[in-house]
Amino acid sequence: MSSVPYDAIVIGSGAAGACTAYSMVMKGMKVLCLEKGPWLELPDFFEGGLYGKRFASFGRGDELLFKEKEILMPPLKKERRYMSYEGSPLERTEFGWQSQMVGGGTVHYGGASFRAKPVDMLMKSTFGSRGDLNTGLGTEACADLRDWPISFEELEPWYSFAEKLIGIAGAPNSGLPPLRFNKAAALISDALKKNPALGAEVIPTPMAINSSRHDGRSPCHHSGLCQDFACRFEAKSDMRVTTLRHALKTGNLQIQPGTFVRKINHSNGRVVSVDCISGTLDPVEKTLPCPLLVVACECIESVRLLLASNAGNQDVLGNYFMVHTTGGGRSKAPIPTTTWDTAPHTAYIDSFYDASEEGPSGFLKAGILLVSSASGPVFEVGSKKLFGDQAKVFLNDVFPFKMDLSFIGDGLATRQNRIGIRPDELDRFGMPATTIHYAPHPMDMNAARWIRDKAMDIMEAAGGITERKGASEAIKPFLKKDPTMKQLYHASGGARAGDDPNENVLDRDGKVHGLENLYVTDSSYFPSGLGVNPTLTIQANAFRIGDLLGN
Repeated sequence: MSSVPYDAIVIGSGAAGACTAYSMVMKGMKVLCLEKGPWLELPDFFEGGLYGKRFASFGRGDELLFKEKEILMPPLKKERRYMSYEGSPLERTEFGWQSQMVGGGTVHYGGASFRAKPVDMLMKSTFGSRGDLNTGLGTEACADLRDWPISFEELEPWYSFAEKLIGIAGAPNSGLPPLRFNKAAALISDALKKNPALGAEVIPTPMAINSSRHDGRSPCHHSGLCQDFACRFEAKSDMRVTTLRHALKTGNLQIQPGTFVRKINHSNGRVVSVDCISGTLDPVEKTLPCPLLVVACECIESVRLLLASNAGNQDVLGNYFMVHTTGGGRSKAPIPTTTWDTAPHTAYIDSFYDASEEGPSGFLKAGILLVSSASGPVFEVGSKKLFGDQAKVFLNDVFPFKMDLSFIGDGLATRQNRIGIRPDELDRFGMPATTIHYAPHPMDMNAARWIRDKAMDIMEAAGGITERKGASEAIKPFLKKDPTMKQLYHASGGARAGDDPNENVLDRDGKVHGLENLYVTDSSYFPSGLGVNPTLTIQANAFRIGDLLGN
């Protein structure tokens, strides 16, 4: 291996891959980062294209460029992913994908950057004795509560490190003040102050978006089109403009875009090489020698690669997959809120996070409510597939008055929720297709229904018209929001970490049990889910593991 011009390969350049690579190169390691998608830069995200001259407004970008051309995503019609939800037959799905480009999902995410709470990492210790946890459920459907193999105290300094380096507005160690509330958040905040019996308060969301100039980059222009879009001002602290930019300056990092890894080759307890397809117009098959390998493709794709490579504990790998429960409530505010003209979801409520109830409608904890923002009108109408009178009603009577509270709640890990592969069906890269089986644990839905009522109470106190109170028949369909996990938001687990190699795939430091030089640093590491967006926890843990590897 002495002739290999790098010390390690990192697969993926998103939240996990970029932060792992950063820590390694800062310790002097030579790292080759392989990225499936392209390397796009600022000019690629400006308004323009076919519709730019007619419809562009300063800074907003071209909505159709992102909506119709899917500039950040892989060509989903060509991907091979199947899902069964709540026992339905396996069907092709486009859910669960992240941006596939240098920077990964951080290029399109909204930027919410929460720390986990200590209880998230101590689920077994906190709730393991609950007698109602798995009442009436079969073995495969039972929640398997686990404590993390690392403590919150071990991760805390890496949260602080990530908040400062990346620039998390409103985080205690970033030096950046919170971003301003939008009009919907201000209405809800005022209502909660006037109605203390509702037992909640609105607080600033820690956001990976500059509230003031940071690291040579612009503060937020509040031009909207943040979530599901790339930032045209580099105010959003995605991995391209933060960790990767700094890592590249060392000369120790090489990024190779347009490269898809389809198999890990290992022998005698060590990874020896990876097979990949490189190039888009004229793809070439390559085998790259591998002194040390870090897998950070994102949860679902990392698990698929490990399964296709027969790497890791095959009895556990793919199982105990988790996604977030989404729901909450929608309302029409009493005044226009124009929530598309600020950074997204800059306010949230975590007053119910530790709420817990027992019995037939019981749940363990309740997560958070984000004050939602809107994308641009073209994107919203296109995403909802609205036409004619429906589009008119939405754009005139609902969209300008958006005042929503969106629920984020963790999903409990069960063996029946799993990622698998179809060896008999290969995708365009020659890799087995993905299968996903998911059925929410009853407590996941119980928590979502409980907090939906809280969200309705709060929005109505703020003067909002809701599905249950005051809505006309014309707008009622637009205010409906049922809890679901089908969209596979914020996937985690599937290669869970723990000390016992018989019950886990990874050890506490992300090393695959049984393979000495193979590590995984994305959210597939998680032994239990979080009740908040997971990105900052992924980044903190990746910085931690990368630092260990660098040492």
